[in-house]
Amino acid sequence: MGEMAEAEEAVAAVGDAQLALLANHGVLVLADNIRQAHLRAVTLEWEAMVRKELRLDPALRASIG
Repeated sequence: MGEMAEAEEAVAAVGDAQLALLANHGVLVLADNIRQAHLRAVTLEWEAMVRKELRLDPALRASIG
């Protein structure tokens, strides 16, 4: 499969999503401009950090219900 075919397959798989988690590769962030892409990437990182803290700290998890 050529690079163009792989790119077309990736675009079709992502569809209207703003983010894609690529197994063994990382995250693909889609946006109209670099500022929006950066904000989405930073937001994803922040959300992952918060969820990790909640998972690791039972007292914190209990305090938010």
